[in-house]
Amino acid sequence: MKKVIIGVTLSAILLYFSLRNIDFSKFEGLTNDLNYSYFILAIFISFLTVLLHSIRWSIILSPVGIKKVEQKQLISIIFIGAMAIVLFPFRLGELVKPYLLNRQNKDISISYSLGTIVIERVLDVVGLYCIFLLIVCFATLPDWLVNVSFVILAILTFGICCLVVLYLKTDYAVRLIHLLIKRFPDTFKEKVEQIIRKFIEGFQILRDPKNLFYAIVLSIIFWFLSGLSVYCLFHFHNLSLPFLAALVVLVITMFSIGIPSAPGFLGNFQFACIVALGIYMVEKETALLFSISYYAIGIMIPIVVGMILLQFVDFSFKELFQVIKNLKSKEDV
Repeated sequence: MKKVIIGVTLSAILLYFSLRNIDFSKFEGLTNDLNYSYFILAIFISFLTVLLHSIRWSIILSPVGIKKVEQKQLISIIFIGAMAIVLFPFRLGELVKPYLLNRQNKDISISYSLGTIVIERVLDVVGLYCIFLLIVCFATLPDWLVNVSFVILAILTFGICCLVVLYLKTDYAVRLIHLLIKRFPDTFKEKVEQIIRKFIEGFQILRDPKNLFYAIVLSIIFWFLSGLSVYCLFHFHNLSLPFLAALVVLVITMFSIGIPSAPGFLGNFQFACIVALGIYMVEKETALLFSISYYAIGIMIPIVVGMILLQFVDFSFKELFQVIKNLKSKEDV
């Protein structure tokens, strides 16, 4: 509860600063010359990134030799999972994807699927890291932004290294966890060990150089397409900014939604767009309007599509808010 309060408070503060000193009378003039063809193109590219996401996930799932999951099934799970990530605080919605995958494919355990989700996030960081290095090399950014970004990336890199060590030295990790829970019953310790080993099985792609290479390439393409979607929104708002600026906006907004926030990333998202576009001397009113269209594509569309797809799977909206509790009590992990 404390974390939720912190996230909501931080989002409220950032939303306040986003709306502070805004001249809303300028909005009418800014909306008169919008080029809607670019907005439609941005939506199309966003759906294309979901397809790439599903292809990459299928590659990550493939090393175990399980029955291949259909792309349309993965796409549905990704959209529903994206909706849950937006609705649940602190990205707890990430648990929905492995839960749904297990319900529709019993041979894929929740723990294993969760391990593949972790690998996905690692690949996201790798792709974003490549984009960030490109930005640092070719764009002029404020020193504070570069320093903060390097600190964040250093923390994420450390986390990735820990996961790699966990995979390569699984037995040592299990022994360490046994020491931490040595006062618990043996049955509980065996269950924990089983969950950990199945979770680490989701890292199997690390032993498959070919598929790992494909997954990394798809991750980089994914981020470039995401940047292209932002670039289309520049044209939608008649902003004469280079593609590199779109990547800057992308990276800053991605970092912003990684910090505590209210459900929906409201406040964090808008403030990040204003800060990013402020680097290129874009007026605050224009930047706020841009953040609304970007928010509609990046946040609202996944929510709408996710809710629609919920009608076609054996998974109710009410049950969605019980996923975490269900995961704790579910035996097949």
